[in-house]
Amino acid sequence: MVLSVVANDAVKHNLKKIVIKAAINTFMEVIKPEESPKLLTIYSARFFDQFLHPLMTNLPNDFVNAHFAKIFKFFKQTFSVAPAIPSIVTCFTAFVLHLDEDSMRPLLTNLCKWAMKTENVEKATIMCKVLNGLLEKLKELVLEFVVPICFEPVFLPLFTLLETHLCTKRLGAKRSATAAETKEHDSDQLYELLNTLSTTLELSFKHDSLSVI
Repeated sequence: MVLSVVANDAVKHNLKKIVIKAAINTFMEVIKPEESPKLLTIYSARFFDQFLHPLMTNLPNDFVNAHFAKIFKFFKQTFSVAPAIPSIVTCFTAFVLHLDEDSMRPLLTNLCKWAMKTENVEKATIMCKVLNGLLEKLKELVLEFVVPICFEPVFLPLFTLLETHLCTKRLGAKRSATAAETKEHDSDQLYELLNTLSTTLELSFKHDSLSVI
């Protein structure tokens, strides 16, 4: 209740910059990577659902675009601490929905680079979940950015990664030379990425009213 009041009053009384800065500076002190997954989920849900999501939703577009680089950096740090928590992904999607074309294109490019820099299944899943949220909200308006930035440079390598690792899991001891050189991933994480990526493609074709693909 208190967090929701602070979030609403921050916008109403023009305290946006102060509150956003305070949130960014204090979050890592409140939520530690060494916490148990259960506590991380509880703390993050309270912080994002009750405080940051209402604040982010009500922020003016011009404010978000003016500070998008700093806010994006905060979310990347957050994903490194608690990557699989839905409340964080939902809040990040609310942030991205504010962006104009000048901010949307570099943010999606940086998001893809962040997700694909290392062979990190959790980061790739987060990226796809964010894209799904944007496609559900903005439909064809965001597709013109998603197709050139994500389809060939990102989605094709992800399907190759999934094919390599899932085939390796099925083959068991009979591992290919390529698979033997790549690091192992949890099967549940791989299938979550496969399902999330499949949803991304499904939404992309569903909303392609302008024949972008």
